[in-house]
Amino acid sequence: MKRLVLHLLILFSAFFAFSDMALAQQSPPPDPPSDGGWSWLPGGDNDEDARKSLESWQQTFSMPSACWGCELFSTMARVTLGFGSIGEELFAGPAIAAMNSFMGLWVVFQLYLLLSPSNANGASQTIDTIFQRLVLMIIILWILRQGSFSYIMEGYIFPIIGGIMQSAVQLIPGGGGGGCSGGGGGGQAADALISAGNGLMCAMHIEMGRGMGMGAFLMDDADFSMIPPRIEIFQMLGGMIMFLAFLAMLIMLPFRLFDALIRLTVVSVVLPLVVFAYQFKPTRGVVKQATTSVLAAGLTFFFTALAVAVSVTLLNEVTSPVLNSISSSSDADGFVGPLDGSQFMILIASAIGMAAFIKQAGTIAAEFAGFQGSMGNVGGAGSAAVGGAMVAGGGVIGLAGGRAGMKIGQAAGGALGRAGGAAAGKARGSGAASAGQAEMSR
Repeated sequence: MKRLVLHLLILFSAFFAFSDMALAQQSPPPDPPSDGGWSWLPGGDNDEDARKSLESWQQTFSMPSACWGCELFSTMARVTLGFGSIGEELFAGPAIAAMNSFMGLWVVFQLYLLLSPSNANGASQTIDTIFQRLVLMIIILWILRQGSFSYIMEGYIFPIIGGIMQSAVQLIPGGGGGGCSGGGGGGQAADALISAGNGLMCAMHIEMGRGMGMGAFLMDDADFSMIPPRIEIFQMLGGMIMFLAFLAMLIMLPFRLFDALIRLTVVSVVLPLVVFAYQFKPTRGVVKQATTSVLAAGLTFFFTALAVAVSVTLLNEVTSPVLNSISSSSDADGFVGPLDGSQFMILIASAIGMAAFIKQAGTIAAEFAGFQGSMGNVGGAGSAAVGGAMVAGGGVIGLAGGRAGMKIGQAAGGALGRAGGAAAGKARGSGAASAGQAEMSR
């Protein structure tokens, strides 16, 4: 095993050595430095020429073609539509049969109560109740035969949610311009929903990418040079925190919309049973739960876009003085650069507040809709799963390291014990020899 590791290290060393030699042979000789021999420092002239502008960094991270959440939303929307049709095929027939059976039993029970001497209701009231339920039964049967998913979801719910998402796009600065055109657009409910969702997702992706570009620009522009002494540590840390905050939101936002689509999928699948449950009072709580779930899903799209719009506008206002001081190229900012301590704290607080606001958008939507639950927890669950996997992996590594340490300790203890025994034996032997020599000398 040791020889194998040694051979691998020799191979890697030879590979990197020959690679460095090849690069050294192919690279042109460097130009003479124009800053007194200090161009290798981060504050040298070559470093200034290599820095990108704010617009370049923002364009790097905000390209609409890199919107992976748009493809995820389109796929999930098509899955929602597909499972809605499957649920209608599975549950429409049993719902119609159950409606006929249960309504027959209910009418017989109402007639029994009408003829019962203990019936407190009058005949006119009982007949009126039976008539109202029969009319409601006819309406529900008509909806089930027409197709509850196609009639309710595709006819009303999806166009309303699409309109909510199109309105939400207008809240975001820029209105989702710059290539944010959704797929579909054939005039059908599925195409309209996918198109509106892609537009919203792409608009949020662009704004999060611009925020990442702003953080990358702050990190790239920060000086870290010894001659002249200038360490812009606040600007570097502020840009890093801003970049990571927008990156976390860029990863989390598609899962927020993904969670809302999952709830729409669940309601679409069981919609025939939900329509059937409206006929009887004991089961109408299912209808209320399904309605509030759909309303919370629609409001999740709106409130998420509102949170993104408010957060982006706030950060633009906070960072504008810093960006103006950076673009002015003033050298009167001293040792730490243009970003002082108060601006740094404001920048960090704004980034953390933005992340918290966007994270709570689903909860706010659920509160407005009266939904008994929480919205948008898929991203949190994924983060918790990743964190749990990391903790479990760390625990396994720690356990393996502990066992290895125990084995090493046991081996070392055994070696020390054997060495101690040998030393004690030698000491005893030498002591006996000296005693023998003393006895002979007597």
